[in-house]
Amino acid sequence: MRPDVEQQRPLRILSVSAHPHDWTWFAGTLCLHRRARDLVTVCCVTHGGATHRERWLDEMTRPPGERDPAIVDEPLERYTAQKQDDMRRAAALFGIDDVRLLGFETSHS
Repeated sequence: MRPDVEQQRPLRILSVSAHPHDWTWFAGTLCLHRRARDLVTVCCVTHGGATHRERWLDEMTRPPGERDPAIVDEPLERYTAQKQDDMRRAAALFGIDDVRLLGFETSHS
């Protein structure tokens, strides 16, 4: 914590990451800024559905006859909505309530 925190205006911190999981690499630092009463915004550019859909990706490695339809057929929208909710709840654990989710698709090019 900054020793002069009571005398300075709060810093305005903006973190921008590509995928929902990525901001956790610096979540501890953002938490320290929140404890110092700085203003923190977490912005995630993509919905993460193509790169962090672990259960679906694991299921697709199985032979077609062994795949669980409940996992394979899960709508991407349901999955990304859950990811957004997970991200907001995780951010709240670090004292961050300003979470911006832009929801762009992940590009593979």
